[in-house]
Amino acid sequence: MLQLPNWIMKDSSIIVKRNSNYYFQVIGQLHITKRELCYLVVYTEKWTSVEKIYYDHTFWIQNMSEKLISFYLNCLLPELVDPLYGKRLLISDIRDRDDILEKKQERFKILSLKKIKKS
Repeated sequence: MLQLPNWIMKDSSIIVKRNSNYYFQVIGQLHITKRELCYLVVYTEKWTSVEKIYYDHTFWIQNMSEKLISFYLNCLLPELVDPLYGKRLLISDIRDRDDILEKKQERFKILSLKKIKKS
């Protein structure tokens, strides 16, 4: 049985999962290059797979566009305008978006509660 975390079997073909990083990468590259089609080739010693992936504008809008715009405006652009990371080269100099900071705090609370329950 084939076990690949980013691919599934469909009609005796191996296709990339639509929630995998590979699919996101292909759709992003298709959008940026204004192309309609990509041939995704997967080569191993035992088999080779070629999948046609067509640009999906709905997928781009629903899953990628807003997150990339937010990353650019809240993380990349501030660093380009007023670089912090290059001054001390500390990971704490990297600015995180507010939603990322909130998720980190939530995760920390959950882990803390789990540790308390184990004690």
